[in-house]
Amino acid sequence: MKPFFQLIGRCFTAFLPKLDSESFAWFIGKVQECVEQKSLFIADAVTAHKFQLFDNQVMVFERLPAACPELNPVERFFKEVQKQLKHRFF
Repeated sequence: MKPFFQLIGRCFTAFLPKLDSESFAWFIGKVQECVEQKSLFIADAVTAHKFQLFDNQVMVFERLPAACPELNPVERFFKEVQKQLKHRFF
């Protein structure tokens, strides 16, 4: 399965077939192509998220602290989705 990606204005989205170092490296490469100034990339501590994949002249990588879902916007997003789907899907 090939990854699907789309660049709309300053937003980059991708649906990857799996989360591993190779897929994450591809994703980071595409994001860094879109970045116009030095930026900060924040992610959780999944093993695929490796700071070595980043060009520090373009993007700086910082990991979220362990066990802090309140700081992770993805976790917050899914919590809101779960509220909407409660008692609707099983």
